[in-house]
Parts: sequence; structure tokens; C-alpha cells
Amino acid sequence: MLGMALLFYDFEVFKHNWLICAINPMTRERIKIWDSKFRFEKFYEKHKGDIWCGYNSRGYDTYIAKSILAGYNPYEMNEWIITKKRKGHEFSSALNHFPIINFDCMVGFHGLKTVEAFMGKSIDETEVPFNIDRPLTAEEKAKTEKYCFADVEHTMEVFAEQKQEFTSYMALLKLFDLPLSYVGKTKAQLSAAILGARRVKRNDEFDIHFPDNLEIGRYKAVLDYFKNDWNYDTNLVIDIAGIPHVFASGGIHGARGNVKKWYAPKSTWIIDSKKQIPYCADGEFLHIDVASYYPTLMEKYPEYCMSRNVPDPKKFGEIKALRLKFKREKNPVQAPLKIVINGTFGATKDPMNPLYDPRQSNHTCIWGQLFLVDLIDKLEDHCEIINTNTDGLIVKINGNYDEIVSIVRKFEERTQLEFEIDRATKIRQRNVNNYLCVMEDGKIETKGGLLKQGSPLDNDLPIISEAVMKALLGEAIIEETICNCHELIKFQKIFKLTEHYDHCLHNGVTYTNKAYRVFASIDNNDTPLKKCRDGSNPALFANCPERVKIINSNIEGLTRPDWLDLDWYINEAYKRLDVFKKAGEI
Repeated sequence: MLGMALLFYDFEVFKHNWLICAINPMTRERIKIWDSKFRFEKFYEKHKGDIWCGYNSRGYDTYIAKSILAGYNPYEMNEWIITKKRKGHEFSSALNHFPIINFDCMVGFHGLKTVEAFMGKSIDETEVPFNIDRPLTAEEKAKTEKYCFADVEHTMEVFAEQKQEFTSYMALLKLFDLPLSYVGKTKAQLSAAILGARRVKRNDEFDIHFPDNLEIGRYKAVLDYFKNDWNYDTNLVIDIAGIPHVFASGGIHGARGNVKKWYAPKSTWIIDSKKQIPYCADGEFLHIDVASYYPTLMEKYPEYCMSRNVPDPKKFGEIKALRLKFKREKNPVQAPLKIVINGTFGATKDPMNPLYDPRQSNHTCIWGQLFLVDLIDKLEDHCEIINTNTDGLIVKINGNYDEIVSIVRKFEERTQLEFEIDRATKIRQRNVNNYLCVMEDGKIETKGGLLKQGSPLDNDLPIISEAVMKALLGEAIIEETICNCHELIKFQKIFKLTEHYDHCLHNGVTYTNKAYRVFASIDNNDTPLKKCRDGSNPALFANCPERVKIINSNIEGLTRPDWLDLDWYINEAYKRLDVFKKAGEI
């Protein structure tokens, strides 16, 4: 890896022109190449030993580059990927002759413009339409270069925000002596390579076995469901410890306050969220989570839960044990090992991954649910179950901490599972997927979109979550938090135009941008933002204020303007707060 450098890049492709812009962050060299296969070939030869970093480059930019090198018109590849929705590697085997060491900086499923909006960057799009049916003018090329370099610079900032991800990849390659090119693989692909998985075709996806050490107790109906009625299209909703619990292919969910509905096909049953009663209380709570639940099941029960395509299942257990050892020692090497551990389970349901073994995936999900019911059966006479999720429980106790811990430890001995038990003092729960816990050490743990805390790469209406959280904890009323905040970025709402719509309308103007940063406005001349497609009526974006202003330019460091409609944010915050309220408890 000596002499290897990072190179950030982006392609813009038109019908008659193409452009690559690249920046070397160490030398600050800026490279641009228009329409020249010869110049790009020289560029490629010079940098093919470097790591090319892009945004969504694994699925797009690398294939644009390879198509040019293979002698194709990159516009054909662009249409193949964007219009025909095909995978780049399916275009031609000739692309295999041009390897590119690529690292993709993509954040979840967000497009770059959405992430740029979260960061407060300019999301103004190029004025040059990509469907233009003629060669670009000099002025259009200049605008395209500015736009393309801006995207490269923003990709560099996204990389910096999640540098640990790259560092973890590189550490894994070194730890397992893998080639540098593997930095371009997905986490699941990397897991398969490290475990030496080899694809095997099987036809036993629904040949389900059940654990011999299971003691389901009073909830045999759950076991009967998985034995007799379970498939991907049914759920079971049944009362467990006084709480309606949902059992399905993906996991178990239950929260105090849910409305009861009993077992029926998925198409006919509903838990009415509007009738759910929140649970909000102070007291003595325990958060009882299985440490790496699915990976632990795969390690302890490899015959039924680990992919059978792994030649030596013990290797997974060794990696998991090493990771926990490093974690206890606060050794940073634990972070990359987590990639292997967490990536392995998901790959068992991916037909394109060598770890693909859906029967084992089904075992892991089903056994995980059954063991949690087993534990609830042992605990419910000694505490109050508050929340059941895929990998653990929240319970309220009455000073009998040692008794609860003793029950959990006995359960661990029988099942080989390991639990982390943390004390909490407050819980504010809307439902199983939206809650707030204050841990004994004062740390606040949240789950769900209603209380999502903003971050530079996921920053949508953070002021509302902040205001609701402080109100739930009695730290400040909604109005106080919102009116005392002067950072404009905390009030931003990001809308994304999906492929189902062609353009947007606002204040009588048509926009074709993909992403929009809007703010609630008191200006009566402003209108809401509406999405449109030819031949249909405009539709409102969900949760869009009645009047908005669009600011797609850079807003970093800006303070809120006088036209900002603080009342809208206050009302929205109260709407969220209201769903947590229970008479007399907040």
C-alpha cells in the first residue's frame, strides 16, 4: 500500500459530452478531463493503484470510468444504469479488464444532494440539463465544472465525517491479509470473503427446526405458530405479559399500551397506532439486551444459525470473541471486526452473496423470538414488561434488582446467550419503535424518528426533536427551546423529489431540482412546496408547512431570519409531544 493515495472523483455525463473532476486532498491538485479517452487512459494508468473515493460510485461512477476505458460511449452506460435500472457489471464483460480500487462514501440510501442539504451546503443544481441533445457550449462546460467540483468537495467532507468507516475497512484488509481492491466491497461481501464462504444451492428454506433447550412455558401458542402457520406473509399478534406482541419474519415487537388484535393474515390485521396508549414514567428500569443477539445465535448454534457455506464456523466465533476482547480493552481494532460480525447475518438472505443460506437466516430470526418469549415467561411474575424488541427487553422493577439478574443469569446458562443489563431511571415511550430512556449514568438513549437527534449527515428538523426531548424530561417547555434557538440549520426541512415526479411548484415557479431545503414562513406571499408529474394534479409533500421559503444555497453559520414561522415549529413539536402524553404522567 506504499505510495497509495486517496483520489476523490465524480463524473457528469451528457449525450454528447462527459466530464470527470478529481481532487487529490494531499496535494490539492484538481484534475478535469472533458471527452478525451486518451487523456483519461493516461489518468487511469497514473492512478489505478490509488483509492478512488466517490459518492454512489460503487453503482455508477466506476462503471462510467470502465465504459470509457473499454471504448464505449459513457452515455450508453449512463442510460443502462439510470434509465434501464440495470447493474453496471451486466453491461459488458470487457469492463473486467479495467479494475478500479473504489471506496464508496454513500450514506445509507441518501443521494448526495440530500446529504449536502443535511450539512447545510449549497444544493443548487447545475443549470445545464442532462438531457440536452447537442454538444455543450463553453459557458455550459464552465458551469458543469463548477457543479462537479463542488460535488467532489462535498464528498470529501462526507468522507471526513465518517472517516472511521474507511479506517475500519483498511484495518480489516490488513488484519486478514486481503487485497487493497476489497476496500470497494460491501460489508456483506467483505464478511463472506473473510469467512471464506462458498456458494451452495439448497432447497430447504422452510425446513425449520427448534431449539432443544427452549422452555417456552405458558406461551406454547407462539411455538405452535412457528411450527404450523408461519410464513413470510403472516404475523402473529398475541398477548404476552399483558402486552400485545407481534411475531413475524423479521423479529418480535411489543410495547405497553398497544391495542390488542389477534392472529390473522397480514393483509387483514392492524394495530391502530392512533389508539395506542403511551407509557411515560420515572422509576427503576432495566434495559436487558442480548449482546450482539443474532451473531451470538450464529456462534452458539452454528448448525442451525450460521451459514452452512462457511467452511469453518469456528472462525466466526473467534472473530466475535476477539472483537469483544478489544472492545473491553478500548482497542480501536474492535470497530472493523464489528463490520464482519454484523454483515454476516444480513448476507444469509442475499441471493448474490456467497453466505446466502435462507434457512439459517430463518432459524436465527425465529429462535431469537422464541428465546425472548422464554425469558419473558421467567421474568414477568417478578417485574413489569415495558418494551420487547428484536434483541432485548425493557422492564420496570421494584427494588428486586438482584432477583432479576439471577433469573437472567440462569437463563444465560441454559441458552448460552449473554445479556447486558443497564439501569435506567426514566422512560418516555410512544410505541416499540419510538422511545426515550434516561440511563442511570445520565446518558440519554433514543429510538425512532420522533426523537431522532440531528447529526451532520442526517439533519432534518433537529430543533423539533430537541424541543420534544427537553419537554419530556422536564428541562424546558417547547416554546423556550425553539424561541431561544437562532441557528437556521436546526429549522431546516429537507424534501426529496422521487423518480415518480417530474418537477415541483412553489410560488408559481417550476423547479426540477431533486432536493429542496425549506423553512416555514410567515410571508403570506409564500405557498407550500408541491410535487408534480405530467397529467396529474400537484401533490403536497408530507408534513410540508402551508407557507415555505426555499433556501438551497449554503446556510452554514446563518442565523434565523425574521420571516421564520416559529409558531409552525412550536405546533409541530407539540404534536409530537402529545403522542407521548398520558394523563398525569408528564
